[in-house]
Amino acid sequence: MSKLPDYHELPKYPRTPLKSLFTAATPDALDLLNKMLDYDPLKRPTSLEVLQHNYFAALPRPSHPSRLPKPAKQDEDKGIKRKFNDSLESSDRKVARKLF
Repeated sequence: MSKLPDYHELPKYPRTPLKSLFTAATPDALDLLNKMLDYDPLKRPTSLEVLQHNYFAALPRPSHPSRLPKPAKQDEDKGIKRKFNDSLESSDRKVARKLF
């Protein structure tokens, strides 16, 4: 590959430690992330190996979906209306206001 006419060697930069990017991550999370971001696909863990990693067994456990915060119905409706109104021409906005 290096003997091809348009080959250019890319500069090598030092690796940024993940701990400095993800300051709140646990050691297990950083270990898993390091393994999953390995360039060599033969060294990256399989899906099953990822699921068996200590990160998924460590405390605190993830929150049950029913305990996660949900947006208020009123806020969802406002967001939909706002997106719809932003996509309209100014003359069509008057009609849209009457519809909503």
